[in-house]
Amino acid sequence: MKHVVLTPSSEEFVEDYPKVMRLLAEPKANAAHFLEFEVGKAARTVGLGAMFSGYGSDEAFGGEVRYVLALLDADRANLRKVADSSLLQNYAPLIKRLWRIPEGRSLPERYWQLMVRSDTSSEDSSWFRLFERAHREEHSDINTLSRIDREISVPPLLESGQLLKYWGIEKLCPFLDRDVQSAAARMFSDLKIRGTETKFVVRYAAKNVIPYYIINRVDKIGFAFPILLSAIGNKSSSGGNALQRVPIGHLEGILIEEDTTAVE
Repeated sequence: MKHVVLTPSSEEFVEDYPKVMRLLAEPKANAAHFLEFEVGKAARTVGLGAMFSGYGSDEAFGGEVRYVLALLDADRANLRKVADSSLLQNYAPLIKRLWRIPEGRSLPERYWQLMVRSDTSSEDSSWFRLFERAHREEHSDINTLSRIDREISVPPLLESGQLLKYWGIEKLCPFLDRDVQSAAARMFSDLKIRGTETKFVVRYAAKNVIPYYIINRVDKIGFAFPILLSAIGNKSSSGGNALQRVPIGHLEGILIEEDTTAVE
């Protein structure tokens, strides 16, 4: 098994991001689509015709860190105790936004703050009504959050499959299989999130297959751009393109390094 790390350069971002937007026929404020394009490009160079994707695993098995935030904030004192933990240290701005709403609000209201990340009111929002409906119909809080994400977050990400098709690669998403999703929905909540450990059962099942340093990484962050797109072409006071002075490695995308360490 080879661990492949992709690290796109700023030049690749400037060159390829417009191509991604043309393929999707609309702008996307999410770096996941750009990274998918870069993954496809790299896979094409080694002759791959199909690739497995992890899409759906976070939603089905409690992998999103914002799930931990929303659930722990049911008792804000609990969240304060772990706010500085290694898992949550990259999410300080999101925690501060969550704490702007009064303590004791319902799960839909707390998760609304984590998803919208703006001052947009939940009143008269069709999306918020989806949050409330999911909360009424699901038998556990974690299933409520999973359902919300499946309906809101997954469909736009699946559009990125056409980016792999551009490179002639088929995208396979086993975690989105209905049987897998159904089985996950019936699991006890602590098999998904245990304390601040996300995707507990998936990590356990993969511990003898995936290297330890990957399974237990705590530096996961969302696919947010490290700089506003408006910075492209803007000149800094010291000269040069502002984008090119940013550590694009935060995007995790394309010089391929192979880790050939044996997996026991």
